[in-house]
Amino acid sequence: MADCGYLQSQLTSILNSLVKIAVVELLRVVEDSAVELRLEVSQIKLENQALTIENESNKTKIQSLEAELLTAGKRQCSYCCRAVEYLSPKADRDVAVPFAFSEAHDASWLQQSEYARTVEKSIATRNAVKQYLIKKEQQGEIQGSTQTGISTEVPGEQPCPKVDMVFDKEWSQVLWQGGGFKEDGESSGQEEEDTPGFKDDGDSSGQDEDDTPGPSAIHRQWITPGQSSSMDFRSLHKRRRVRGRQHPQRRGTYLKYTPKQRAKIARMCMEVGAQMAAAIMSEELGRRISPNTVRSMRISYEQTVKSMGVQKVEDLPHLRQQSYMFDEEISHFVMARRRAGGKVSPSLLVVATRDIVMRRNPEMLAENGGHMVISPGWARSWLRRFAGSRFVSKS
Repeated sequence: MADCGYLQSQLTSILNSLVKIAVVELLRVVEDSAVELRLEVSQIKLENQALTIENESNKTKIQSLEAELLTAGKRQCSYCCRAVEYLSPKADRDVAVPFAFSEAHDASWLQQSEYARTVEKSIATRNAVKQYLIKKEQQGEIQGSTQTGISTEVPGEQPCPKVDMVFDKEWSQVLWQGGGFKEDGESSGQEEEDTPGFKDDGDSSGQDEDDTPGPSAIHRQWITPGQSSSMDFRSLHKRRRVRGRQHPQRRGTYLKYTPKQRAKIARMCMEVGAQMAAAIMSEELGRRISPNTVRSMRISYEQTVKSMGVQKVEDLPHLRQQSYMFDEEISHFVMARRRAGGKVSPSLLVVATRDIVMRRNPEMLAENGGHMVISPGWARSWLRRFAGSRFVSKS
């Protein structure tokens, strides 16, 4: 019995230890899974924030483009100095060939567009002109005229007027000016000086007021061989379109960042990438940060960490070469070398400058953890600057 009790106690202790080990292992697995889950959730949250910022910027761009499209719908005509409907070639192509829509949607869309209304007006105007000419021909007023060029010999075919007969007549001017058709005996009430963009040629053409080109001739530039153009092209070229708003800024402003901000931006770029880091820090700082700026900070951060031999730095100051501190000693060396009859090459200047910096402040060199890099390119630039300036040597 004593042996059985001892064996039972041993088994109980073994089972308790196994249970404890299993519980500890399960807790470790759960904690690892929770850490990974938190990392994934934070990553997804950052991505959602970046996408939200991008959506807001795209929405702002779309609103600005819609405003520009509305303001560009009507512009000043450079020929007749009045507001006319205008569509750009791109908008014209979009109206003519809409894509990925049904036929019913296309028809309703075209009817609502400015282009469709303009086309309908032009078709109605051409039909009215044709009907008016047919009526005049039936009345015998323009039949047999040699200047019209209308062929009426073919039976059963409606006559079609030529361009030079339609667009250089008084009734055509009245039609384009919005006065409608005039019956026989009515005058148009428009004088030649009312036509914008023209000046009076008294004895150049020898024609009367009926042959003066109207607004249609201004718009379409259709001038018959027997008609002289009295258009003042200089005044037309002087009329130029004035921008309604200022041109958008092409480059960003140069902003200053504290060393802590630069280090934080660089670390975030190393963790989530340049695009997402730029979006997150732009929202945090309240100003736009370019991804290229973030990349340059990351490169500077990596170089600083590597040169200092540490894993992380809290401050990342914006350091410059500052080689101008040694210009006086370098110039003395170059002038002494030239007075002795020798030449100064970029490689010799690199060695001499490195010796000067080592004597003055060796911590500024890159190999000693500094930020100054003395390269042959810098030496060539310094020699060009030395040749373009005047140094006064002290004897």
